[in-house]
Amino acid sequence: MSGFFIGIDVGGTNLKAGLTDETGRLLAAARRPLDFRGAETFAADLADLAAEVLSAAGAAPRDAESVGIGLPGAVSGGEVLYTTNIPLERTDLAALFRRRLDL
Repeated sequence: MSGFFIGIDVGGTNLKAGLTDETGRLLAAARRPLDFRGAETFAADLADLAAEVLSAAGAAPRDAESVGIGLPGAVSGGEVLYTTNIPLERTDLAALFRRRLDL
């Protein structure tokens, strides 16, 4: 399997993830409450959610092309500049995410 894409939406109260194929067809979805306990734990929660949708579709991390994370704020590269609802200012979220899931 290959050609999968993961999208993660960080909302005010929930985290939602979806796995699509290269045509945009939704293959799996998951959600969990937002429970912010620090930047590293938050990044681990996001990576776990990504792994959950991969597993639900019978895919492995090596099968995914990329992950996109939508946050309510501004991001430059993988660094969160600010958010409206989570204290992540000046956090390299991409690096923290890759510690758990290298995508």
